[in-house]
Amino acid sequence: MTSHYSIGFSPPMTSIFLLLLHLLPTVLPVLIAPPSETRDVAAFTYVAVATPVTVLVHQGSPQQVTVEAAAADMARLETMVDHDELRIRDRTADA
Repeated sequence: MTSHYSIGFSPPMTSIFLLLLHLLPTVLPVLIAPPSETRDVAAFTYVAVATPVTVLVHQGSPQQVTVEAAAADMARLETMVDHDELRIRDRTADA
């Protein structure tokens, strides 16, 4: 004897499912995005990078650095301005 099962949604469930499906592109990046931290820095003209990271530069005011990384990596990443140069490095690299 063969049993047949039908998986169907009631009209309210269909509406909820479609709403969730519609919201997915908006909510998903927020759920999977790494944590971020904004750091205020002095004005700079040059950028020096001493660790393997991706750097995106946008001109604007006030001068800020936004770091996106896992919490452990974010704690290790040092961002400072010295003599008009933004320096980005791994604090633990010298240890």
